[in-house]
Amino acid sequence: MQLDINYQNDLSFFTYITVLDVSDFCPSIVRWFEKEPNAQFRIVVDKEADSDFISYSSMQELYPGIRVIATVTNPWRRLVNIYEVLKQLNQERRLLETIKDIDFSNFTFESFLTQLDTNIYKWFNFSTLQSKWIDESNDFLYIVRDDFFEEDFKVLREYFKSDLPVDFKLTSYKEYYTEETKKFVEDLFKSDIERFQFKY
Repeated sequence: MQLDINYQNDLSFFTYITVLDVSDFCPSIVRWFEKEPNAQFRIVVDKEADSDFISYSSMQELYPGIRVIATVTNPWRRLVNIYEVLKQLNQERRLLETIKDIDFSNFTFESFLTQLDTNIYKWFNFSTLQSKWIDESNDFLYIVRDDFFEEDFKVLREYFKSDLPVDFKLTSYKEYYTEETKKFVEDLFKSDIERFQFKY
């Protein structure tokens, strides 16, 4: 999506939706907003809304007209990120109320994949499609995909006339998968993969 406007002639405010990814991907974009002089006064960080994992449409209701930046993650990578955080929480005995129903006995990546439908919050679980957070009919939504970061984030760089880098590193994930589990994730997140053009 190309913009004919920029921060100098448009006074829109921005917020973000992170779609259940526990990596540094979305926080790095928020940090960029906070550091970039042309952008730092345009970001609305609603901690309460963020902690409730609200959807894009709910954020629009809270802040009518706000431009929402949604970060979406390659499903294969996303599940590895979540698995590694859950494993760490279990090792540190820091189990949260939202994941109390996860079975951590013999907690392997394969056993995690069998628990993706575990209810972890008010309206979603680990297998909830990323698309469910996003209303694709609204023109004010900016989607930044991890696998296509430079291409997608270019729109915001141009809008804010910025060359400030975004500092983050994508995690590797292929070593976690067998052909069977790769296909399982491909089938489960088929619509996300097709919509956001993700590849294994």
